[in-house]
Amino acid sequence: MKKITLVILSLYLAFSMLSSCSNQDKGAAFLLDSNATEKAFFGVIESFTSGMIVENEPLQVRFCSGITLKKQMGEDISSDAFSIDPSVKGKAYWIDQQTIGFRFDEIPEVQKVHHVKFDLSEFIETPKDLKPFEFSFVIRQQDFDVKEVTYLCRDENTCSYELALIFSNPVDPQIVETMLDKKTINDYQCKVVAVAANEVQLTIGNIPRKKSSYNIDIKLDGSVLDIDKNLKKELFIPAINIFEPLNYSLNKKEKSITIQFSNLLNQRQDFTGFIEFSKNTSYKTEVNDNCLIIYCDNDNTIQNSFDVTILKGISDDNHRTLENDFQMKNVVLNDLVPKVKWSDDGVVVPDDKNTTIYFDAICLKSVTLRIIKIYDENVLSFLQENDLDESFNMQRVGKIEKKIKLQLENTDYSRWKTYPIKLSDYVSVSKGAMYQITLDFNREDYPFACETTNEKAIEIDEQDYWNNESYSYKSYYYEDEWWEKDDDPCHLSFYNYVEIKKNVFVSNIAVIAKTADEGVVDIFVRKISDAKPISNATVQLMDFQRQIVGEATTDKHGFCSVVYQNKPWFVVVQDSEGGKSYLKLSNNKALSMSKFDVSGTSVVHNINGFIYSNRNVWRPGDKININFMLSDKTNQLPDNFPVVLELLDANGRVRYKTVNNAPKGKIWAFEVSTDVAVATGFWTATVKVGNQKFSK
Repeated sequence: MKKITLVILSLYLAFSMLSSCSNQDKGAAFLLDSNATEKAFFGVIESFTSGMIVENEPLQVRFCSGITLKKQMGEDISSDAFSIDPSVKGKAYWIDQQTIGFRFDEIPEVQKVHHVKFDLSEFIETPKDLKPFEFSFVIRQQDFDVKEVTYLCRDENTCSYELALIFSNPVDPQIVETMLDKKTINDYQCKVVAVAANEVQLTIGNIPRKKSSYNIDIKLDGSVLDIDKNLKKELFIPAINIFEPLNYSLNKKEKSITIQFSNLLNQRQDFTGFIEFSKNTSYKTEVNDNCLIIYCDNDNTIQNSFDVTILKGISDDNHRTLENDFQMKNVVLNDLVPKVKWSDDGVVVPDDKNTTIYFDAICLKSVTLRIIKIYDENVLSFLQENDLDESFNMQRVGKIEKKIKLQLENTDYSRWKTYPIKLSDYVSVSKGAMYQITLDFNREDYPFACETTNEKAIEIDEQDYWNNESYSYKSYYYEDEWWEKDDDPCHLSFYNYVEIKKNVFVSNIAVIAKTADEGVVDIFVRKISDAKPISNATVQLMDFQRQIVGEATTDKHGFCSVVYQNKPWFVVVQDSEGGKSYLKLSNNKALSMSKFDVSGTSVVHNINGFIYSNRNVWRPGDKININFMLSDKTNQLPDNFPVVLELLDANGRVRYKTVNNAPKGKIWAFEVSTDVAVATGFWTATVKVGNQKFSK
């Protein structure tokens, strides 16, 4: 479902919708304001359906995990639980123990706002005067358009076209194929492949090339999907004996230009000297059948446009040469979109006096910095719901310490630049402290000119979020057809989900936890700054409820084995200087062993053994010296404990058996004489220590 999750991650407040290709009905415009929701529902409703949804999506309302419902999953739900205006028939049902759904029996009217009232009293105790929980949704109208057309040529006699079709709602590729006109289906090889839920690639293949160029018409009938729209595309088929450029496309993400030629290109030719830029630009080239791809140096894809010329003289696969220059005017590979990102993925910072975080920004003259402190006593509460790089429900464990606008100095805002954030310049940094750093920006931070609009963001009081009276500390813009403008930095909807977050843990303690035997965790503690072991550090294992289940102190090597009774979830380490470190023992966070042979053998009752000899190849008649080394960590066995050796030949018959109860320390030595007539092959030595066996 397209749902609004009522937790700290403001990203989940999004509709997550794909842009529609058609002009939307003005009657479907609506505004979502997180503050408009009654404060009485905070802490009760975790998430609910809202915004644009597709016709087969159910409505959903999810209660917070700590809420105990009057009904259990499987019990009947009244048909009055959901009241929809305009009325839509359907049935309420259980999705899981905390989530109620409503499945439509009929498709609601598209492009029309439907208002929903959800009766909480059926599921929880509520005051008599409490109004129903209200939200709204709109069924998005299906629509489609041609996103891109690509000419392909893999031999001289035929060609093909690939059409990227984008839909406003998810679509079945098999149905899309029926949109084609019958002539196209009968005359050419047609194939539809899904690229994404709402995007398909339509291939029109095996199109014959003739002595003269000609056009073919491709028709797409939208009525198959109840769309009041037909599209017609004219495709140019070049003559069989002509070599010329047909079109070009830009990939701003890869900073590349793709030129489509009529014929296969000569794969062996060197393009040096045949490509000219109006500005000094370094580049690389790649040939893919009939396409020449030019990858430009990121450093030179500046905001101003430039020209590119392909000079005559390059050749196709049959050595026909380009007769005229091909010029591309006003090429722009930088779309001037403001972005910000962290320079690294690190979470732990060892120095509390010089804790500096770095970020990269482009097309921004300023950003808003927020520093949120997670209180020391709440770190484990934070880790119950999050990993160190996550940020759910921050208002439960921390509070904002600083909010400030950072001015970004850059001689060319169209280029990426790295900026530092020194935490101690804004807050008092202490050992073992944990902070969340966020960077956000809006239209006033954009350094380039925009046309004046009447858009105005909703003003909110950030303090409401930290008082648990709001679902977010930032405002969102959802007026008009906002989804059609959310890729344009000159419109407010672009800035709905640009904020980035990073957790920083100030600690000089590195912790490694290894688990093998059930009931024991091996802990290794070292300093991050110089990798030296930390002795006399207190190590605590805690379960999910933050109760201590094991405790130990590290030795001079920074090592300790901690015995536990219940499954540990967290490791808490504190050194003698007051520094702290935390480690979450999640199986999905353990280092992968899939590429290493680590199966080994299990040690039973702390007794382990190893068989070895001075060599591994003997001739019949040789004497074989076999030694057995015993590990008895708990000294269960007496010094003269008898050890039995059996030697089996290649056929599995016992050739020799002896007992030794006079070891040298923990090593038992055996000397075995063999007959000159024995069978050759792989023999097996088996050593028995009580009821345990060791073989080689």
